[in-house]
Parts: sequence; structure tokens; C-alpha cells
Amino acid sequence: MVRDVKMQFDGKEYSLLYCGRAMLVAQDTFTDMSVLDIVGDRTVAGWDNLCKLAGILAEHGEEVRRRRKYTPQDMLDAEYLQIAALPHELVMVRDAVFNAVMLGLEREEKENNGEIDLGLQELQKKSE
Repeated sequence: MVRDVKMQFDGKEYSLLYCGRAMLVAQDTFTDMSVLDIVGDRTVAGWDNLCKLAGILAEHGEEVRRRRKYTPQDMLDAEYLQIAALPHELVMVRDAVFNAVMLGLEREEKENNGEIDLGLQELQKKSE
């Protein structure tokens, strides 16, 4: 089951997917900070990193859509997002990326079998 988050920007819809590969690409790209650190960073550098992360998630979401034979859509241009997003869209991007990450980390109840995911609990505490 694909667990993506839809994000609207510049009249287009993008599917943000935090899958295993997206997680690894993000770790390779942002070696000194976690994805939740990026989401929480309210600086210019943080915004640039958030847009890069959104681009990574959108790329993976679009690749999965294409593999499932959906009509191909444009890839999110992270550099354009960095410079063109309006102030109210900054919040929208931050929320979409955060929701995609949390959804990607979430286990389905039937897969959980009563186990507690301590790593996920710690990430959720950091985000509060």
C-alpha cells in the first residue's frame, strides 16, 4: 500500500512519499540532520533544505505513480519551490513534508501485532 501525501503548488498536485529509499536518499543528502530537524528549521537554510526534501519525496511519489501506470505528471522543481513559494505556502509545504514523513514511519495496526515502535515514538515526541 502506498502511503503518500498530496501537496498543491503552482496549480499542480504532487505526491510526497517517504518510503525506504527516500529515507536513505535524505540521510545521504542531509548527513548532519534528521528529516524532523529539517521540518523544524525556520531559517533560510532550513527552507532550502525543506524544499530539497520535498523534492526527494515528490520524486519518489511520482516514480511510484508511474510504476503503477498512472498518467505521468511533472516532477517538483525544488529550486523553483524555494524561490517562488508565497509565505502561506511555506506552512503548507512544511505540513505536507511532515505528514508524509509521519505517514511513512507509521505502521498499520494489523502489521503491528501489539509491538511498540520506540523509534517512532521518539520522533513523534520531537515533533511536538
